[in-house]
Amino acid sequence: MTKLGFSFLPGLDAGYVTRNARTFVEFDSRLWGISDPAQAGRYGYHLPPWVQGAPNSRSQSLGSLPPGEQVALLGVQLTGHPAQPGSGSTSGRPSGVPVGGCRGQAQREVAAAGVGQVDQTAALVAQLRLKSFERAQADPRVLKVFAAWSSCMRGSGYLYPTPFKPTFNMAAPPTALEVKTARADVACKYRTNLLGVAYAVQADYQNALIESNAQRLAVIKAQVKGQQQALAAAEAKYGIAG
Repeated sequence: MTKLGFSFLPGLDAGYVTRNARTFVEFDSRLWGISDPAQAGRYGYHLPPWVQGAPNSRSQSLGSLPPGEQVALLGVQLTGHPAQPGSGSTSGRPSGVPVGGCRGQAQREVAAAGVGQVDQTAALVAQLRLKSFERAQADPRVLKVFAAWSSCMRGSGYLYPTPFKPTFNMAAPPTALEVKTARADVACKYRTNLLGVAYAVQADYQNALIESNAQRLAVIKAQVKGQQQALAAAEAKYGIAG
């Protein structure tokens, strides 16, 4: 696109990728409820505002692109714009624009390099993770620490049987009551070692599931390794720092 004189999706930069990676980490950290005292004291149970990121005025949608840029990107002009006179070949694709546009060329090169989606069996990983979480919730060790956490919360005036029960209106800003509850929640988690117990028990179930699915997971691991190698080769070809 740059060679053809365009800068498509300039907002898709390292900051965008970093913010999204940080967002995934934030959601993962809430698997057993909120756990960050600073966030609890500021946002209650709400997600911090940076999770959604600042609006990016540079983001572009396909329909909003000028006709020439649509052709460069896709190899064809979308509807909604008057035809561009003198755009090149009779097919509407100027010489110099690859078949399928820059997107088509990128898809072909990515496929040729071996970069693509890991086999669908990778869904097994998510299934095992969920199964371990469900089993951990019913484990006597976790139920015991939940009871200790509930007793701790009751001492602060809150009646919640598990750390999943506190619910507040996420569509409105955090209230003083929400923030106060969240602070007590996190404090009781630390006091009872709820997070340490819950994650350790879940890890036990995960290890057992990994062992019983070792062959299928080995296939996925090999696929991921192949993807890493192919991606490194593509990055080297285009001078992108991995």
